[in-house]
Amino acid sequence: MLSKYIFFKIAKDNRGFSIIEILVAATVVLILTFGIMTSLVTANIASNRIQNRATGLTIARDQMEKIRNMPYDDIGTITKQGKYGNPPGTIITTQTVTKNNHDYSIDTNIEWIVESQNVYYKKIDISVKWENPRGSVSISSNIYGKSSLINFGAIKVTVKDAQTLENLESADVTIVHSLQNKEIVGKTNKDGQIIFYILPTGEYTVTGKKTGYASQIQQTMVVADSTTELVLLLQKPGELSIQVKSSKGSQIEGANVVITGLNGETFSQKTTISGKAFFPDLEPGDYSIEASKQYYTSNTTVATVVSGQTTEVTLIIDPIGELLIHVFDESNNPIDQATVNIVGPNNYNKDFATNAAGDVTVASLYEGIYQLNVSKQGFITTQAEVEIITGSTAEKIIILKIDPNQNQFGSMLISVFEKDDHPLVNHEVRVTKEDEYYQTFYTNQNGQVLIENLNPGFYKIEARDLHWGWSSKTTEVIANQVSLVNFYIWD
Repeated sequence: MLSKYIFFKIAKDNRGFSIIEILVAATVVLILTFGIMTSLVTANIASNRIQNRATGLTIARDQMEKIRNMPYDDIGTITKQGKYGNPPGTIITTQTVTKNNHDYSIDTNIEWIVESQNVYYKKIDISVKWENPRGSVSISSNIYGKSSLINFGAIKVTVKDAQTLENLESADVTIVHSLQNKEIVGKTNKDGQIIFYILPTGEYTVTGKKTGYASQIQQTMVVADSTTELVLLLQKPGELSIQVKSSKGSQIEGANVVITGLNGETFSQKTTISGKAFFPDLEPGDYSIEASKQYYTSNTTVATVVSGQTTEVTLIIDPIGELLIHVFDESNNPIDQATVNIVGPNNYNKDFATNAAGDVTVASLYEGIYQLNVSKQGFITTQAEVEIITGSTAEKIIILKIDPNQNQFGSMLISVFEKDDHPLVNHEVRVTKEDEYYQTFYTNQNGQVLIENLNPGFYKIEARDLHWGWSSKTTEVIANQVSLVNFYIWD
């Protein structure tokens, strides 16, 4: 009986842990592990911060020591874009160095500090920043010294609001020497002022800018041992709102609008579906405005942009086409110098002359019906009608018939003189017109030859010259006119 009881107790005590007991034990272990890991991470971050700060301070101190050992005139900044700080120098404003497999950014700022009149020094601020974890350190120092430059002066710039005359803080001011082409930049203080010291003498271009204002440019001179003072009055920019439409009132989308200021700077935009183009932030002043579009007329005007206001302008452009006219006689020969009168929409009324090929090309015609009147002396005037369609070229052939009631012939008077204006008598002259005319004449007692009943056109006239063989000229014979040809030759 006793043995059974002992066996029962042993079996009951060795039945194992329950699930709840196991979960409780695991939770305790996880909490302890998480706490230990958190402590390790926190310790690692703290260690990194200490190391980064120590490294950052070392980098900042090395940078400061490097600057202290530089020549005084070189202690100044320059950006990677080549713009100089105030004071200008050789120190790059922002650099990156790598230490212990970690990147550190070095920001160096140098500025003039004025103690009293003619007493000023350079203040140097160095900031070193890093990431992961993020941190930074900063150190400052003042450096006194004397420039080795001779014949230098200073520029004091005050920037104000042109309307209120309020001083503008943090305005960007740039100065450029006319010969050195070296940009020195800086920002105005709370009094709207900035002073550029130790500047070589000569002419400078000074530019003032600030967000929300139009820039201003002035020229000034720096004189040795003196400070040049100037005031820049910045105006708030104006705006141009341009509406482009046709004479019938339809809004024109996709028109190209170009505006040009007095300084020659241009801006361009395409009109929206409502036919509008908008130009914000414009320097006040006069602007030339042009609106154009393919197959449309162009239009130009001038508008004045006023500070703080929107100037509205409307430009009218209309759809256009092109006209090509060919003028021939009944033998299909082109007629040169025929007069083509064109009358059409919008009081259009202009005269043109055909070229040697009998052609006239007229561009930029409004859409619509045009009346043509084509004439030339010796021919019957002919009328025609043509329709111009936007974006296309209308072509018209005009045939002129000979007028039987008009004399179709012209005359030619040829005079041959010696160099001293004495007429040459019985002097040989030859007259040629392509393949249809060739004849030899001899001058009369006045040294002249009169040839009548010639067909209009161009003729070649030759007179014998003992020194040069034959001297030649070309002239045009016109119906009902006398063409004069004079020769001065050696006999």
